[in-house]
Amino acid sequence: MYETDVPTASYASAVSAVRGTAATAAITAEQCDEAHRSAAIIVGYAVDEGSEVLHTVQFPSRPEAQSCEFFVKTGYCKFAADCCFHHPAEHAVQLTAMDLPFRPGQAVCPFYLKTNQCKFGPPCKFHHPHLKPIYAGSAAAEAAATGV
Repeated sequence: MYETDVPTASYASAVSAVRGTAATAAITAEQCDEAHRSAAIIVGYAVDEGSEVLHTVQFPSRPEAQSCEFFVKTGYCKFAADCCFHHPAEHAVQLTAMDLPFRPGQAVCPFYLKTNQCKFGPPCKFHHPHLKPIYAGSAAAEAAATGV
């Protein structure tokens, strides 16, 4: 069943019965959509090409010291201000709101694409774009299943 194929009146009755309130005859499409999504099952995620809010973490710059090897490789240093090495600005990586690296030239993190989480966090070598959920029964889920 598609998200737009939900009968409004009967669905409103079911939702209000579950929530323990009296059934109302009039329910807005937005309320119906919200109730349907809260009960829907997420089967995956797709890349959302919308704008992403990015930030960069500042690490200590110590030009007289040796470069931090981990920072040069990943653009992140777990020791942050306590690190005694140099962190060149050209190796810094922008992070998303979830503090995951935003690397547009790299492949999308496969674990992140499946779960919307990344166990590696900021040092991950893959790209972490903004994702939108795919709900079971939606046109996007059916297209993904059939390979269209």
